[in-house]
Amino acid sequence: MDTNATTDDDVKAIKKLGEEFFAGVNAEDLNRRMATMDADVVIMPPGRPSIVGKEEIRRLSFDYAETYEEKCSLVYDEVEAAGHWGLLERLSAPYEHLSRAAGLKR
Repeated sequence: MDTNATTDDDVKAIKKLGEEFFAGVNAEDLNRRMATMDADVVIMPPGRPSIVGKEEIRRLSFDYAETYEEKCSLVYDEVEAAGHWGLLERLSAPYEHLSRAAGLKR
């Protein structure tokens, strides 16, 4: 029996964590969204370099939040879990970015 296989409970837990992250984004609560991440988290945005580590993500998120207000919703296309790893593929997160200075959408 493969004890590292994805289970429904794993997928539910990953989705719940994602919902908490985006609730933190919408509440403009950086600590809340960072609390959902492990210290060695890796974010791999399409077509851009990976962002490695919780503190680098915190720094970039803080800098971004100084300029833009983020509002988003979350739709999962695929969720997988294997052992201690969770993978979200083709994550769709419709974002609205409003410039804090000029009220402009990005």
